[in-house]
Amino acid sequence: MKLRKLGLGGLISVSLLGMGAGVFTPTFNQSSQVQAATKYKFKKNAVVIHDLKIKINKVKFLKPSDTDDHNRIIFEYTITNRTKKDIDAISGWQAVFNAYQKNKNTEGELEVGSTPNGYDTELKNQSQKINKGGSVKGVATYNLDNTSTPVVLKATQGVDGKKLGQKAYKVTKLQEEAPLNLDSSSSAK
Repeated sequence: MKLRKLGLGGLISVSLLGMGAGVFTPTFNQSSQVQAATKYKFKKNAVVIHDLKIKINKVKFLKPSDTDDHNRIIFEYTITNRTKKDIDAISGWQAVFNAYQKNKNTEGELEVGSTPNGYDTELKNQSQKINKGGSVKGVATYNLDNTSTPVVLKATQGVDGKKLGQKAYKVTKLQEEAPLNLDSSSSAK
């Protein structure tokens, strides 16, 4: 009887760990390894996995402004919830994507940056639960370490999951956005 209680308690603890801190952890259809290997990929600016679909609509480069001294890369995307799970735009993106700029000493994972003005709708909706079959637009911003090394966006099946692919973005090839100034009397950097 005690073993049964311990087993049940352990199962509940493991289940709660997966739900902790509002972190969405996607699941994957394990019925066929071969099918999963061909079904879940990052190509043509989109990732489709069992729980969600993310399509990157636009990638921009943002120069520093008076209020933020970082060069930034901005990924505008649409995320669709394919299940009844609690999925929002932020946790869905973070469960699948990480951005890197390789350097001499480390893998160069980029720090999340502040989102510039002009993304009010995306910011309002990105932490709200997406209904099954529903889609919302989101935005992911990263501070760049430099403007000469390409940014590599890597997709995985969940935070520590199987690699789905990657895409390199040359910062010099991206559409440049002018920095937004809060005070019209101040000059741009």
